[in-house]
Amino acid sequence: MMSLTENTIGIWFVDVPDGDWLATVNAVEPEGYELVYRTRNRVDDKIFDSEDTKDWGGGRISGKLSKEEVIEKMRELVADVKLYDENSKSHELLMGDKTFVEFMDEFMELPFVNARKMSKDEAKEHGYLDEVIH
Repeated sequence: MMSLTENTIGIWFVDVPDGDWLATVNAVEPEGYELVYRTRNRVDDKIFDSEDTKDWGGGRISGKLSKEEVIEKMRELVADVKLYDENSKSHELLMGDKTFVEFMDEFMELPFVNARKMSKDEAKEHGYLDEVIH
């Protein structure tokens, strides 16, 4: 699962026919960076409780690369994903000098983001929380 934290470098999204691709990169000290990505194959038009299929992947990016080099590599990866369809729309949000709250405020305004409010118990039931926080 992806996590957005104070250590997030950025998030990238590409909308492709019948699906999408989403990736995040987080700084991980002292190893470098962690990439998590998800592909979605749309099978219905539901936003929540959809039967869409999702595949997850990820890995580590060497700390030998600077943050700017990692961002450039992610932009190259987005360009490769967009080769699937020249009309694909993409979005990039970088943490930069933003506070985490500012980053999340911008994230929630992105056109591909959908959120719903749920109790902590519901979040745990869906696997979003490892334990209920009181």
